[in-house]
Amino acid sequence: MFFGKRAVKRSLLWQRSLATMFRLFVMLIFVLLPLAPAAANPPMTRDFWSQTAPGRAGGVLHAKVVTVDYGRGLLVVRVGGGTQTIRILPTTTIMTKHNSNGALVDLRPGTLVEIILSDVGGESVAQLVRIH
Repeated sequence: MFFGKRAVKRSLLWQRSLATMFRLFVMLIFVLLPLAPAAANPPMTRDFWSQTAPGRAGGVLHAKVVTVDYGRGLLVVRVGGGTQTIRILPTTTIMTKHNSNGALVDLRPGTLVEIILSDVGGESVAQLVRIH
């Protein structure tokens, strides 16, 4: 009776259900696997958003570079009769004379620049620096 027709039918059903479960398992892996890197990345911190938030529009400056603090990302420019300190973030775009991407090292004392500013927490932050 153990190897009767009923037992064979049960074993075939069991094999089919195992195959079906295996297929479902494989499909779940292919669906969930691409989501794993997103889940592994830590959430953005408040400091990240405070450094990249555009803030309020601060205007446009046409100025001459006085000093550059490459380590702290600060740019001191002469505007009119005074000077103004401007923060340069890693997200700040710097354009050279030939409209190609530049870097902070392209800013040197005496360089004429046009700066598009934002006001973030009372501090002037450069969004775009165009070298003239």
